[in-house]
Amino acid sequence: MSALWSLAMSHPDDPTLPSLLPFFPSMASLIHRGLNDPNWLYKHQNIYIPYNAAHVIGSYTISTARSALWGLHFLVYP
Repeated sequence: MSALWSLAMSHPDDPTLPSLLPFFPSMASLIHRGLNDPNWLYKHQNIYIPYNAAHVIGSYTISTARSALWGLHFLVYP
């Protein structure tokens, strides 16, 4: 997760973005799980997972309107 976040932060305009689209729904589900399941959130290092997922999504979707539409299409934003 942190490697994907580092990639998103350092190369938000990476042309391989379309290949990462399948990650959007899973990132969104990790954020939702962190919000709705405190038992899972406080186990091990899970507290960092929703934070990193939000940054990955934000780094990719903030760069262009097209990317933001992908985020909406995949229901990334609650």
